[in-house]
Amino acid sequence: MLSKAQIFVLVSNWEGFPLTILEAMRAGLPVVASDVGGVREAVDDGNTGLPVPRGEKTPTTDREVYAPSGVAGTATRPAAAPESRSP
Repeated sequence: MLSKAQIFVLVSNWEGFPLTILEAMRAGLPVVASDVGGVREAVDDGNTGLPVPRGEKTPTTDREVYAPSGVAGTATRPAAAPESRSP
């Protein structure tokens, strides 16, 4: 299913550390996810995806997601992102 997607969206009120985000990144998908629980540990704002405030009704615009400088432009970065982070 992920191989046919263009973007991965996870809308949630609570998460621990969502492995589905890592699966989406491994598939090369940009991620848009509710900024809850451990989401920020995987989703680096503007680098590997876009964390959005919990409960926000319209978290993104097409420009934020699909512009080359937006979330969709991060699709080639997720696999490299962990190496760029310091422990």
